[in-house]
Amino acid sequence: MIKKTYLLITFISTLSVIAGQISKTEITDEQYRLLILPANMEEDESSVSKEVVSIVSDVCTNLPRFEVIDRNDLEAILGEQALQLSGIINDSLVVEIGNIASAKEALVVKILNFYQQGVPPKDEDEDEDDEDKNIGLLGKIILKIVEETAKSAFRSKEDKSDEYYYNIQTTLSVQVKKIDIETGKSSGSFTVITGHTGGNKGRSRAVTMLNFQRQTLTKIKQFYTLTSEVISVRGKEVLLFLGSNLGVEKGTMFEIIKPDRLKIIRGKKIVIPGKRVGIVDVMDASKDANRSIILRNWRPIKEGYRALEYRKIPTAFELKYIHNSETTYSGLSLGFLFRPIKPGFGSAILRLASTTDSFNNNDFTLGFGGTGGWRFLRTPLLSFSGLINLDLDIAFRDDDDNHNVTAFILSAAPHIEMEILMSETKDLVFGAGYRFGGVSNH
Repeated sequence: MIKKTYLLITFISTLSVIAGQISKTEITDEQYRLLILPANMEEDESSVSKEVVSIVSDVCTNLPRFEVIDRNDLEAILGEQALQLSGIINDSLVVEIGNIASAKEALVVKILNFYQQGVPPKDEDEDEDDEDKNIGLLGKIILKIVEETAKSAFRSKEDKSDEYYYNIQTTLSVQVKKIDIETGKSSGSFTVITGHTGGNKGRSRAVTMLNFQRQTLTKIKQFYTLTSEVISVRGKEVLLFLGSNLGVEKGTMFEIIKPDRLKIIRGKKIVIPGKRVGIVDVMDASKDANRSIILRNWRPIKEGYRALEYRKIPTAFELKYIHNSETTYSGLSLGFLFRPIKPGFGSAILRLASTTDSFNNNDFTLGFGGTGGWRFLRTPLLSFSGLINLDLDIAFRDDDDNHNVTAFILSAAPHIEMEILMSETKDLVFGAGYRFGGVSNH
């Protein structure tokens, strides 16, 4: 049994905490009235275009921030105006329809490419594992019969013109363009490219559409970011405008931004974007407001500051130096942190170090591990955490006959850490603890 105390110093860089551009969108105080149209209204009912537009419409409908007007709603609206939708939808027609439907913006959905074709499956002989190699000739024959029997079950339902109808490759690319109804100009667009290989045409298409739905949800949220305002600040808690009526719920994060500043340079008015000052996490929400806790702030958060929905997942890397009191183990480790600014967090670690063996020789070690922790005390500049490490180290050395030998060292280390906020993206961390471990052999 190895027991030792150790000291560690960690330098953390939170890489994506400051990612993203400052939005100048006004405070979100009501649902976006959004019009969704296909680029071509002459598509038949079973077309891919209709399915794709329906997916975009469903994604927006399921986000409470939108009031969606889709093709079905337009039939009643335009019927009163004696207008019919047919042919290609251009920007001017979108504006006319949007004004009639009282929409602020429109999304025009266009299929750029949709293609399905059978492709040969991977060469099974090249990808055979050891188990397949050992089944013998008779086993391979039986396996082939089973596979062909399974394929034949679908032959009556599939298009036999494609040799590989049971292994269809589907590709899909869709452009979604946003039109400002007031100006009639495009204010942005995004393209989703996705696909799937495997199964018959129906299954391959279904998986492709599911992938399209997931990507579209992320893109739509980036297009229409919720913006709020700080109503009040009390210690670690911040009260923000916006609530459950627009989809704000527990776990939603906002980055807090100072108000824009107006500066006159050579007689010209210049708007200087406000700087980010912190990130908060929604704890609970009413219909019109939410109560959030400050996760990280490098400048004071004040009433009247703007809150912008934080769409990305914060990530961080840590570079750590470890040294124990008996000088028998020391080195560097690189860790990837999960949920780095949340109260509960964890990390995956890779270590390069040296340790002293019973001959007092320094041996190289390669280590892997993981950490789980909880911040039990937090202030704007300091926070304290309790953690536990679970580690596996592999020590290497040469024996008396110059043979390379290894030993596996399993260890666990409860410890505490003190984080010092150095800047918006960096922390300096000091920690101390006690390590328990055992060696697999001598």
